[in-house]
Amino acid sequence: MKRFLFLLMSTLFIMFIFGCELAPVKPEQPLELDATVAALAPFGWNANQIITNTANIEEMTNIASDLKKDGSATQPGVGALAKQATSIMQEAYRPELMRQGLQKSNGDSLLVFEDNKITGVRKALYYNAETGMARYYEVKYKFADWRNIVYDSTTLRANLNFTPDNPFDDVLTYWHETQRFKDSFFIQSIIQSLIVTDFDGKDVTGAKVKKVTNYQPDRFLTTMKQNIQIHPDQSGTLHEELSYNDATRSYKTVTFYADNTGEFEELKRDGTVVSGRFNGVDDDGIGYFEETTDFPVGRYVDRVDKAAHLLVNNSDQSTSIRYAETVLLSSGVSNTDSVRIKSSEEAGTKYTTLECYKHNGEHGALSVTESETGSSLTGNWTTKDGYYIALNAEYYVDKSGHIHYEVFASETAFNNGDDPLILADYYFSPDSSGNGTIAHEGVNYDISFNDSGKADISANEQTKTIELYQ
Repeated sequence: MKRFLFLLMSTLFIMFIFGCELAPVKPEQPLELDATVAALAPFGWNANQIITNTANIEEMTNIASDLKKDGSATQPGVGALAKQATSIMQEAYRPELMRQGLQKSNGDSLLVFEDNKITGVRKALYYNAETGMARYYEVKYKFADWRNIVYDSTTLRANLNFTPDNPFDDVLTYWHETQRFKDSFFIQSIIQSLIVTDFDGKDVTGAKVKKVTNYQPDRFLTTMKQNIQIHPDQSGTLHEELSYNDATRSYKTVTFYADNTGEFEELKRDGTVVSGRFNGVDDDGIGYFEETTDFPVGRYVDRVDKAAHLLVNNSDQSTSIRYAETVLLSSGVSNTDSVRIKSSEEAGTKYTTLECYKHNGEHGALSVTESETGSSLTGNWTTKDGYYIALNAEYYVDKSGHIHYEVFASETAFNNGDDPLILADYYFSPDSSGNGTIAHEGVNYDISFNDSGKADISANEQTKTIELYQ
């Protein structure tokens, strides 16, 4: 009997501990949400959807060339990695250092070692004269205070073709990088590697790429894993797995073919299924993108259909996209919104403008500037009730983002310098989950988004769940 009571009390204790940690009790009384906040809180999520949808369309219709060349916001490019590795190797193979090393190179020898305490960069180069293979290590351990990164290490392996004093005939075979960030930064680490499987001369034509991004443990999205296979004919696959702090996972697979077409499928953590197909713009300057999202039974949204047509202008290489999204509610109501997109590139910077039109008369204009380090957005929006919204945002290389927006009674009120009615800051993970704050009439609200179109708004220990599709 004592043993039974001991086991019973232990079980109840464990249930109490883990229950408190994983499933906090929600307040019994729902929040009486201000009507203005209820109407305008979904805006930030919908604006983020427009941006991420646009990025997804462009990535899919350029995926083969991006993965072979420079990559995109969330997908490392084989060409870019190889270019970066070659640059590092050529710096390491400075002729004067190599000549010194050749005099003592017998088997696997350390040719170069440097540790600059001022710049915080440590380097080491090994060369095997019997195989012609080299290994290079570089660690950066000092960074400016304003940067979020605290550690960056790179490992390279290359076939030097028995000519270590000539960096221009090197063939990269392996690349690995580990980056760690401040505890306060939403990304904690990025680990990625490349194994070359095929090459033509010095050019990498086939490779396997792995990338793991770890986020702060208290974030809803905790880990993103990517595995990419590239073949010489530009066909290949991309597998992506997202892990969440409630032990659920989402999976995505993209298959792209040698004829510049492809298809994809995604299973989200709540059972939502996303599938579609695309045709890239590389071969003839014309492309398309189609996607269908089927939600589980019982959701207020039944299905979302997306379609886009792309056209590249040969004269200036700008791209025009006409994009439409139809949301079918479980009630049978169907709403279609549209976006006109134009993007161009100048001196390594990409500029995109978006003209947005919703079924209920709302409309807005957004401008995105994109570089290697991330993207910035500015824009304005007019709601169906005449509210005027000014917004700006930053997006990072993994497609996480921060949107700040202010709501005014009208565009005239904005131009007159009146105080905003609402201030909002939202922070999104790559899957559109996230959290944020809303301030209105002296009340501060906390808002959290899941990855399937719902949000919880809390204030004064009370919570209300709202639907985000509008």
